[in-house]
Amino acid sequence: MENQQLLQAIERLLDTKLDEKMDAKLSAMETRLDEKLAAMETRLDERMDAKLAAMETRLDERMDAKLAATETRLDERMDAKLAAMESRIADNLSTQLAEVIGQQNETIASMFSEMREEMARGFNVLLETKAGKEIAQVADGVVMNAERIAALEARVDALEAGTRAS
Repeated sequence: MENQQLLQAIERLLDTKLDEKMDAKLSAMETRLDEKLAAMETRLDERMDAKLAAMETRLDERMDAKLAATETRLDERMDAKLAAMESRIADNLSTQLAEVIGQQNETIASMFSEMREEMARGFNVLLETKAGKEIAQVADGVVMNAERIAALEARVDALEAGTRAS
């Protein structure tokens, strides 16, 4: 029995040694596998980061291009709308200016007509009375009317020049 106990003790010792060696080998293998796995994860992370960065760059470039195109279209639309508004405003102003000039021309024409009538009456009075004092008064009236006519003609010339300029 002693031999049997000794054999059992040797078996236990061998089993323990074998278990320790196996545990050490397994531990070393696990460590190497963990290191390889960590290295693989690092390479995979680096590749994924590079791909993600490239995708982000392409996406940014596309979005920038689309944004620039949209801004250009909006600028063109706004420019067209502004040009149309400016054209309408200019047309309205031209119409209003023509109306004002027409009214002023009518006013000037009526003033000329009144002045001609006054001059004709003054001339008729001059012809009828032949008195020196009356002739002098009529002559003064004629001179004043001539000055008024010259001033009105200057205004008409200025208005016509302004109309041509616009």
